[in-house]
Amino acid sequence: MKWNLRSPLFFTSSTPNPNLRLNSSPPDLTNSIENLADNSLNPDNSVNKADPLNSSSSPDSTIESLEVIKPIIPNPTTPNLTAPNLTIPNPPTATPNQRQLAWKVAPNVFLSFRYAWSGVIYALSTQRNLRIHTIIGTIALGLSWFLQIPVMEAAVIGLTIALVLAMELINTAIESVVDLLVKQSYHELAKIAKDCAAGAVLVAALASVFVAGLLLLPPLYQKLLSMI
Repeated sequence: MKWNLRSPLFFTSSTPNPNLRLNSSPPDLTNSIENLADNSLNPDNSVNKADPLNSSSSPDSTIESLEVIKPIIPNPTTPNLTAPNLTIPNPPTATPNQRQLAWKVAPNVFLSFRYAWSGVIYALSTQRNLRIHTIIGTIALGLSWFLQIPVMEAAVIGLTIALVLAMELINTAIESVVDLLVKQSYHELAKIAKDCAAGAVLVAALASVFVAGLLLLPPLYQKLLSMI
């Protein structure tokens, strides 16, 4: 590596760089070295002499250029406008065996049957219409056995009775949810929900009465005539 003294600002190798071009001829370093030696011997004269490397610069501009730049210290009273580091929790991952919004999930099948039976007991103890439907369904099944109707007809009667009881349980569940939401207040939508659920029970009950009448009344009539 060779030092190129022709330029005071660049250190170049022996191989010239074709992309590097100087707009003006380099200054004479001999006079600059002599002036620096004079300034070191006579410090008073260094202020009055101009810089040979920059003939256009004045002493004032030279002093200003040599001023130390003070670091910028933030004002402690200035409010911090940066956004806080908010940590967003990840949503819970749903698993096939667990419902995230459930308060308690049955750990096994036997406990699930226990919960279901508790719902049936609650509906029987609190819902008068469910008890009435249960009594009428029991009478219909007993009458089917007494009349010795075919098995398929007895199965149809049993399915209609089960449909009525299931609709009554659904009606109880809907009423409980509506009461949980509206409490003791009145709301038109709550009334509509309860009326529609009760209407579903009524439709199922009318259908079961119609099916039971078609399947039980003819053999019952023949049985009464044979007894007379």
